[in-house]
Amino acid sequence: MIRGARDRSVLLLRMIATTDPFLIDDIQREMDIVALSITQAAQQISQRVTDQDHQAWLKQLFRITTQNRDNQSHVYNLMTQENADNARQFLVDVTLPVQEQALEILTLFQEELNTKANLAEQKMHGYLSSNKVLWISLSLVFGISLLIISLFTLKRLRQLGQAQTLFQQTLETQVKKRTLELHLDSSVLHNIHEAVAVASCTGDMVKTNQKFNQLLSSANLTCDNLWQVIQTLLPALSIESIKKSLGEYGYTRHECELVIDTRACHYFIDIYCVNDEQLDQRYISLLLTDVSELKTTQQHLEHLANFDPVTQLPNRHYFQTYLSRALSNEKIEQFSLFYIDLDNFKWINDTLGHGSGDQFLLQIATQLANTFETNRQVLVCRLGGDEFAVLVENCDDNCHVMMADQILNCCAQVNQINQYSKSIGCSIGVASYPKDGTTQAALMRHADFAMYKAKEQGKNQYCFFSEAMNERIHYLYDMEHNLQTALTNHELNIHFQPQYNLQNGQLTGAEALVRWQHLGKAVSPAEFIPLAEKFGLIHAIGEFVMRTSIQQLAHWQQQGLLLPKMAINVSSAQISLHSFVADVEHALKNSDIHAHQIDLEITETVLMENLKQHKTALEVLQNQGIEISIDDFGTGYSSLAYIKHLSVDRIKIDRSFINDLGQNEESDSIVSAIITMGHSLGLKVLAEGIETAQQLTLLRKMGCDEGQGYYLGYPTTPKEFSFIPLSIQQLADRVTLQ
Repeated sequence: MIRGARDRSVLLLRMIATTDPFLIDDIQREMDIVALSITQAAQQISQRVTDQDHQAWLKQLFRITTQNRDNQSHVYNLMTQENADNARQFLVDVTLPVQEQALEILTLFQEELNTKANLAEQKMHGYLSSNKVLWISLSLVFGISLLIISLFTLKRLRQLGQAQTLFQQTLETQVKKRTLELHLDSSVLHNIHEAVAVASCTGDMVKTNQKFNQLLSSANLTCDNLWQVIQTLLPALSIESIKKSLGEYGYTRHECELVIDTRACHYFIDIYCVNDEQLDQRYISLLLTDVSELKTTQQHLEHLANFDPVTQLPNRHYFQTYLSRALSNEKIEQFSLFYIDLDNFKWINDTLGHGSGDQFLLQIATQLANTFETNRQVLVCRLGGDEFAVLVENCDDNCHVMMADQILNCCAQVNQINQYSKSIGCSIGVASYPKDGTTQAALMRHADFAMYKAKEQGKNQYCFFSEAMNERIHYLYDMEHNLQTALTNHELNIHFQPQYNLQNGQLTGAEALVRWQHLGKAVSPAEFIPLAEKFGLIHAIGEFVMRTSIQQLAHWQQQGLLLPKMAINVSSAQISLHSFVADVEHALKNSDIHAHQIDLEITETVLMENLKQHKTALEVLQNQGIEISIDDFGTGYSSLAYIKHLSVDRIKIDRSFINDLGQNEESDSIVSAIITMGHSLGLKVLAEGIETAQQLTLLRKMGCDEGQGYYLGYPTTPKEFSFIPLSIQQLADRVTLQ
């Protein structure tokens, strides 16, 4: 721009100095060209300059340049008018000063730009220095990184080398281990108990073990073909059948008996088709397993499962299986079942020991087996304990009698051999198919029921099942069902009969008596209690009576009605349970009742059934304060000699002795003796079943402590129970009125 401005000034001077018009036009064109270049340069600079001061200089420069161009145009016009003097004067006075201003501005702008250029250059040198340091740092970092990478690579190469060494060692170890395994497999295969052979698909032997070779040697065989070995050693097997099974399933199993050295051996024969892609072809393996000992053990177990170890007769399991087959066999139209139970057999075990008992059972079994061994239509079994069964096909009424007599005769012969002081007989129940039952359960139940009828009729005899017995069974079945329903539906309830002191009339307690209302009708305890014991329901009933009685006693106590004691009957089933003591303790714990308020009544028969166990349980309860009474005293062992060995507090004289008081001197003497002996042993005596004033008077004279009965008070519901004592005068009045 500066050069252009100076060029324009030179061109103006040349224009003034010349007079040639053509040259003046040429100079004017050059001046226009220079002016245009100056303008373009200024515009380019203006686009790049962002500084506000520089932009102001550029604006001033544009203004001066425009003015200068106008001045130059005026000079040109003067020259074209041939007014050189005025043109020269205007150039010197006006145009050149303006031109100088432009040059000054351009010079200042150039200096500013040069200064900034120098600063930029210095910065650039600084940047270059910094970049040099940076490049040096980067080079150092790169060099260190390269060194680290080299070291890591070297370490990795060493690790790879070590890994390769370890891999090689591991590979060698695995090869050794696999070699040992192959040797072990080969050794095991060679020495296992089973005989093993491997053959090609054509049957050519590939590998055999020692057991297989011994088997061939024992059978004098030297065959090299598997199919020939099977055909010769196992002629019962079909080669075609084996090949067919291998083709369809790839496996076949058989069981055969081989006679080797005159010894019969049982073998399992397993033949497999070996298909493995890693093998060169398909192979066939043969495995022979000797199961002779297993067969012997199995037969022994089957014998144990089906035969009684004492008598060697078929047992209950065998009998039930046999009976089931007979019932399903359409060819058998009729057969009879004799159910046998020995009478008084327990006496042998208790008196002579169980060894003698087993000997007696063996003798009975031998006699029965010998009696019927020639008859293939008769099966004799021992069902268990002292029970036997005889099953006879196609037996009519005459046959029934003959068979029963033969069985009774067997018992008689065994008794004659042993000459025991007590004769051991047998009771026999007979039921026939299909008349008396068409199922196993029905026949067994009916024969068993007939056997019990034979016992009721005097033992050592036989009894045939009848329709009347069937009705009785249905009655018992209904009673069992009804009793179970009664427990579920809460049909049972408790009545309480008061007990009094016979000397002063004070209420001493109450006996809890269970009652049953079925379909609006009262069922006698004498009827359903024995049945409950037979059906196994007596424990549930006894638990109900004890729980309800204790709850009622606690309820009365909360109402302020004090009852000295509650008498609760305990059955044999209850006291025989190991949980009996805990059950009683639990019932007391759940109430506010003290142990001394409870009196457990146990019949002497029940007490003596298992004296040791019962005595221990009762002593535990008695030590806690519970009283123990012997109920129905005099009907069992009828002796006071054992009382001193029992933990009891009271004896209750059975009503059968009280009924005859005043009418039978023997009964009077017995009752008096019981009261006297009881007192001498420190026991309280209670008479039950008092129904007349005379009985009451005699008992008072004899010194009986307590009593209960209809004459003193009936069993009543809890709401009707009276806590009012009987005065001495009332007792006397009752006697007088009688």
